[in-house]
Amino acid sequence: MKKLLLVSLLTLSVSLVAKPSKDEAAQTGSKPLIDSSIQYGMMANAYLSSPVGMVVEGYRYQLRSLYLAYLEKKIQEPGNTVSSINEQLLSEWMMRLGREKVAPDVLVKVKANLEDKISDWSAKRMAGRLSDFGSSQEALQIIKDRIAACGANIRHASSNEDKRQACHGIEQVTRNSSEVSESTEELSVKMQKLIYPYIDHLAQLKALEYYQAFREARRQFRVMVSSMIEQGYSAQQLAELLDFAGVDYPVVYNRLFTFALRHSNENADSPAEVVVH
Repeated sequence: MKKLLLVSLLTLSVSLVAKPSKDEAAQTGSKPLIDSSIQYGMMANAYLSSPVGMVVEGYRYQLRSLYLAYLEKKIQEPGNTVSSINEQLLSEWMMRLGREKVAPDVLVKVKANLEDKISDWSAKRMAGRLSDFGSSQEALQIIKDRIAACGANIRHASSNEDKRQACHGIEQVTRNSSEVSESTEELSVKMQKLIYPYIDHLAQLKALEYYQAFREARRQFRVMVSSMIEQGYSAQQLAELLDFAGVDYPVVYNRLFTFALRHSNENADSPAEVVVH
């Protein structure tokens, strides 16, 4: 694995030198952003295409899809709130993991991780940024429409907003295409069955060297995006800059807008706030 990472990084270094557009962009002071985006894109591809990475992401997407359907049904019951639903669900998951003989010290970390995830999912769902796909027939129609939209925009640059929306999310849609049960009880049972294998494979993943390299590359990329935004750049300007430099990793552009939006929300009262749309 170490040899593979070394070869990949050496290949990356050669490719960077071979891109004249990178040198032009570097004159604007954006070289660190470009370098970090390429490294993040490379490591993200390695993670998403690895067997353990694909399994973990598959479990995560399934769990999220079931959770969103569960949340939508539970919130309609009198007396329920998002926080009370999440609290009860987390308690049930912890009891399930306890029955699976997960060590107490691991449970503490797992609880914090899962709590962050469902809080993030529920916040995005209530803000209209996430939705479940209902029946498999409905999902197939969504996929069909997305593929058609992607085909119409495929020749555009990766920084193009229409292409980013139409093409870069198709894989996520297909992973959420399984039919969901109608009752909250069945949804709860399905989620409980997914919790242990998800946590177990996630633990395996975190032990791998390349996963740590992926997380560090993602962190560095986020730092660079935040730094550039504080200098006055908008997210669209950064996207166009990276596109001009020859960066063509879909995950880079998706994360760029996510990080930019999060940075804007975290600094809503700061004079450094900029428009990111």
